[in-house]
Amino acid sequence: MGPNFYPRVPDMRDSRTQQLMDGEMFYIIKNGVRFTGMPAWGDEHDQEENWHLVHFIRHLPKITPAELEEMKRLNPLSSHEREEEQFLEGSEKHEHH
Repeated sequence: MGPNFYPRVPDMRDSRTQQLMDGEMFYIIKNGVRFTGMPAWGDEHDQEENWHLVHFIRHLPKITPAELEEMKRLNPLSSHEREEEQFLEGSEKHEHH
């Protein structure tokens, strides 16, 4: 979906994003950005979780390949990705009619 958003989704590593003050980032995470794809997390998440996101965004320019791999490993797979993984491993069950 991201490439189709208007206005475009910002790169969190970009200097414009990284130059925001922590409080500004927190405000955006909590309240969202009207008329964009950035939802308001508001009361859905507690303040501590929102601050964790601020710190994560700050870390993005320095993220290592090992950290990216760890994140991929921890992310749940969609049903399509699971099927694709099973197929590539040869464990998908095929029905022959």
